[in-house]
Amino acid sequence: VIAMLALARLAEKQSNRKELFFWLERARNEAPGQIRPRIALVEAYLRDRDIQKAETIVYESREIAPDNAIVLGQWARVLMESKRFNDALPALKELIEKEPESVFARLLLAETYLNLDQLEHTARELNVALEKDPGSIGALVLMAKMELKRGRFDQAQHYAKQIQALNPDIFVGYELSGDTLFARQQYTKAKLEYTKAWSIQPSSELVIKTSTAAVRSGSPGEAIDLLMTWSERHPEDVRAWQLLGTAVQSTGNLHEAVSIYEKILELHPDNLVAVNNLAGIYAKLGDARALSLAERAYRLAPENPGVKDTYGWVLTQEGDVAQGLSLLKAAHK
Repeated sequence: VIAMLALARLAEKQSNRKELFFWLERARNEAPGQIRPRIALVEAYLRDRDIQKAETIVYESREIAPDNAIVLGQWARVLMESKRFNDALPALKELIEKEPESVFARLLLAETYLNLDQLEHTARELNVALEKDPGSIGALVLMAKMELKRGRFDQAQHYAKQIQALNPDIFVGYELSGDTLFARQQYTKAKLEYTKAWSIQPSSELVIKTSTAAVRSGSPGEAIDLLMTWSERHPEDVRAWQLLGTAVQSTGNLHEAVSIYEKILELHPDNLVAVNNLAGIYAKLGDARALSLAERAYRLAPENPGVKDTYGWVLTQEGDVAQGLSLLKAAHK
């Protein structure tokens, strides 16, 4: 098992994910009573955001070593990744009882409180973490996010700049600064900060934030170029394709928007944004497919006001004014 774990680490250094999981799974099977292979496997699945598999393995770890602090921390992280924040609280409080000096445990608890909008508890845990480690980037990141939630933009910007000063080579300080400027509706400045973050570590989240700031600052062409380049390199990124379609549609280039939405539907036939927006464009172009697509969007999300709007207008154009008007009134309300 020790040799298998070493081979797994080597595979990870070589960015060979297939070999990594092969050796970790084999080590897990060869050692049914050991937690080391399981701890390594849970970490790997968490990094890959395969939460279901991580949860399966961490259950096994809890059966083997229910009082182990590392296992307890992994269990809490799985719950957090699954958005089960209330369930994560007892595990994290137990972890802090076992590891009262652990800054990492405090940060997990603070992040959980932040997601539950319990901001006083968030601040308390972060202050403890910063007392133990004044230069903790993780604590400063959560402080900035907490102040953003509070609407205290000066304080949020202060923490963002502090992160940049402590480590100018990581993206998160610039991203948080961009988030603060965006919240203040300073979209051009936000775009510049997001661009700095992007230059350090490109990601789906940053391409969406940068392009949204570009659109809001009156540069839809810049947003389209950025989204087009990213989407061609990452065809599986549906959110980027959606935003690209919306940006292209906003410029009035309906035929290009149609091709983008149709491409999304090839990958994800029930993508609500693509179905609804495509129905709206087909209606403008006089395409007979508008009604069937609008009906499909309405079946997917009957309470969505944007969907009611599209379906109501298509019905009205098709001559069903009574039902169309009813839906349009509901959307307007």
